[in-house]
Amino acid sequence: MSSRINHDDKPGNISSAIVSDFMSRSLVTLSSKSTLCDVAKKMSECKVSSVFLTIDGEASTSDPNSGNQRIIGIVTQTDLVDVCVKDILASEVIADSVMSSVISIGEDAKVEEAAQIMMDKRIKHLAVRERNDSGRILGMISSTNLAQYLKRRITNDGNARQYLGEELTVVNALSIPEPIPFGNQDEQC
Repeated sequence: MSSRINHDDKPGNISSAIVSDFMSRSLVTLSSKSTLCDVAKKMSECKVSSVFLTIDGEASTSDPNSGNQRIIGIVTQTDLVDVCVKDILASEVIADSVMSSVISIGEDAKVEEAAQIMMDKRIKHLAVRERNDSGRILGMISSTNLAQYLKRRITNDGNARQYLGEELTVVNALSIPEPIPFGNQDEQC
């Protein structure tokens, strides 16, 4: 399960939130040699919008700190759509041929910095790397996580809540979390 710091009791702290406060700690992975059909099935089974690809050939949904999986790329729903509109069979495309490089941010970076990188790079998923090991991915921050951060920031600011009533409704809709697999919740994920 995603681990987050509770800012509800300390409204002033939300403005200094760091990426590790809001990131998802579970990663869904597949072998880079999987087909896009396999990737789509895994996304559907685990109710996620991206899958990290590994070089070791092991597929899992786990704590990224367990095992020695080397993450080499990411495939997103957008990648799947791009293949489909070209009328290419997903079962004939190997995932590593359409994967994107993993873009990451340090676990201690501010949430606003993550949002800026995601806007600049036009991405919805940003890997979070360990402070002392830039090659070790701890989790991911997504656009959904950013919406949750924004919602908390608005609701903790009385003035913002007063003036942004309708906007808060939109933020609530954006922050509906994707189910994150964890523990033994689903053996397939």
